[in-house]
Amino acid sequence: MAAWWVQVVLLVWCSATIALPTTPDKDLESSTLGPPDKPINVRFESVNFNHTLKWDLAPDHDDSTLFTVQYIGAGHRERYPSPEEWHEKATCINITLTCCVLLKEPGTDGTWWARVRAFNSYGTSDWASSGVFRPFDTHLGAPDLDIRQVSKTRLVLRVRAPKTPFYDSNHGGRMRMSHYLTTITWMITYQDVESNLTLEKETPDKDVILDNLHPGKHYCITARGTYMDKEGATGRICADTEEDAPSSGARELFVRVDDCTHYPMRHVNLTWQPPPVEDWNGELREYEVSYREARTHQGQTTHSVVPVNVTNFTIRDLSVSKQYMLNVAACTAAGCSEEPAEHNLQRVAPFKTDTVQYPPNVSAVPLSPTSMQVSWNSLEGACVQGYMVQYDPALDPISVDSGNTVNLTGLVPGSEYHVCVTARLPTGPQYGDCTR
Repeated sequence: MAAWWVQVVLLVWCSATIALPTTPDKDLESSTLGPPDKPINVRFESVNFNHTLKWDLAPDHDDSTLFTVQYIGAGHRERYPSPEEWHEKATCINITLTCCVLLKEPGTDGTWWARVRAFNSYGTSDWASSGVFRPFDTHLGAPDLDIRQVSKTRLVLRVRAPKTPFYDSNHGGRMRMSHYLTTITWMITYQDVESNLTLEKETPDKDVILDNLHPGKHYCITARGTYMDKEGATGRICADTEEDAPSSGARELFVRVDDCTHYPMRHVNLTWQPPPVEDWNGELREYEVSYREARTHQGQTTHSVVPVNVTNFTIRDLSVSKQYMLNVAACTAAGCSEEPAEHNLQRVAPFKTDTVQYPPNVSAVPLSPTSMQVSWNSLEGACVQGYMVQYDPALDPISVDSGNTVNLTGLVPGSEYHVCVTARLPTGPQYGDCTR
């Protein structure tokens, strides 16, 4: 499973720490025995329409200094506006912070000013005013990034404009900057962290396909939005491409066992079909034939390599008395397919040694007063090496190496004969038993 990491930037919109002198300063001590100086460097700072008025401390300010903020909007500002035209920010009256959040007041348009003054127990400073502020001059923040799809050679990145503080009552949730800046272009850069090569892509789309990547690599991606002359902050996310998986295994594996030709050893002939092309995961290089004794998971497994253009193989000289597990794996540059579960492996059972030696349907037909023809049905499923036909206990049986008939000659006319036919098997007596 792929993993990804997002770099989160926490914006603290309104916080401040007043640093007090570590040693007494007589000039500072005497200056605080009166009204404070007015704040300095009063300015608006805004990201994604999150508007904040900020100011710096004057030299005579300390932790007892309090501040009050007022604001005024477009159409209400004269050169010398009356005090009634200024509005106090309810949450920014007699505060110790050096900032004041103004979200809903300026909104997204118009022209605005703000002012702040300081006071202590000795009195109040003059007002310190900001410059003109236009909400649409807000800075574009870092986009929200998410990895939507991951494969061995591709990542699908979703890029969304950052959220504003304004709520969308029709669709629920906060509106994004793309609601106001409708033609944001995203500059995407991405890099395998193990490589020095950085790639770039510029697009207005929110779903960005990064392809031709390398399997099993860690990529870090940055995205930055631009709108007209606005250049936004940079977001960052990292993700891993999937590992290059081996092919699936060979299919339609067929097993034919030869227990007879080289008894007590056996040969096993395998044939198979290649895996489906869509499951190769690369170019097939070879097949690996493996076999081991059944029920010996920790036992030795024998492997043989077969060229990719060959789909058959003969395993030679296995024991007829043992059961074996067989598998044919397909191999690519990423390795060989995994061995299936035990119950899905091909099995070769031990050779059956309890085969009946007596062929069925033995019959005899006279040919002449001194001869007859004996015939029988062949034994199925047995390694028959031939047949032995006995008709006179005083004589050696007749050996029949092939076929299932034999002519008996030199018989005594008018005599009765008891004919016995036995199969020569690798596991039985050489001539069978005709004593019954």
